[in-house]
Amino acid sequence: MAKAFSKAFMIAFQMSIPVVGSIFLVDVTLGILARTVPQLNVFVVGIPVKVIAGLAVIILVMGMMMTVVTQLFNFLLLTMRHLMQLIGGV
Repeated sequence: MAKAFSKAFMIAFQMSIPVVGSIFLVDVTLGILARTVPQLNVFVVGIPVKVIAGLAVIILVMGMMMTVVTQLFNFLLLTMRHLMQLIGGV
């Protein structure tokens, strides 16, 4: 069970890293922009920019995510089959 949980956590972490990394880069860019142009309200501009950047990255990485999700489901099916055999199933 611990091995299955750690594998699922690792795959979820791999799936979330592109989006989290791009949002971090957008935050850094908005921070630099806020320091250089103090008249610009970064809070009003920042939220839509973050949403658009996150969705764009999700769309770009969707193909790779599907292969990772396929691997996750295959691993979890094998793990559940093994767990059922340990419990006493066929």
